[in-house]
Amino acid sequence: KVKKWVPTGVIFISVNYRLVPKVNPVQEATDVAMALGYAQHNAAQWGGDPNKFILMGFSAGAHLVSLVASSPSVVQSVPTAVRPLPWLGTISLDSAAYDVTAIMTNPYHDPTYDKAFGTDPKVWAAASPTTQLKGRIAPYLAVCSSKSPDEYCARAQDFVDKALSYGSDALVMPENLEHNDINAKLGLASDYTNQVNAFMAGLTSGTLR
Repeated sequence: KVKKWVPTGVIFISVNYRLVPKVNPVQEATDVAMALGYAQHNAAQWGGDPNKFILMGFSAGAHLVSLVASSPSVVQSVPTAVRPLPWLGTISLDSAAYDVTAIMTNPYHDPTYDKAFGTDPKVWAAASPTTQLKGRIAPYLAVCSSKSPDEYCARAQDFVDKALSYGSDALVMPENLEHNDINAKLGLASDYTNQVNAFMAGLTSGTLR
């Protein structure tokens, strides 16, 4: 990603966040939102434009950027001095956790989710991008691995369909790649990279709003 986009003038910022069990997933999303806001408020000193940010995350990070995008309460929980400004759009790279409540109430769900989301239904709802989505959001791209179980892309489609119902620009992009390759191969010469690049170009040009 750095080799692909930084030479074109993009400023690439990598964000970290606290982990469970010290915090819950909603607090992780708040960390991401705070980092976004801090970067926006300091962008000018790095030669950047605070109004031209694109939020991107992979796997667990894809869940968190989706939650930041869909949950006004997460953004509003950030102190005013570093609260995020509107950003151009969000790119989710193979999140499997859109409707967290539906996942956790399925008796056959992957036990990995228990470590991430715990046992409190209130946390499930607050950490669920699909539940928190209640209005128009910035343009949204959901990349999903078509090599993963079928429900992964289906979950992304359900979220995108809900976003579309509120008038958002949103789409799902299935890719014939393994989960880790969704991240590892983005930026390499490929149709996949070209499609993501086209989405980003639509954001910066104002074609997508």
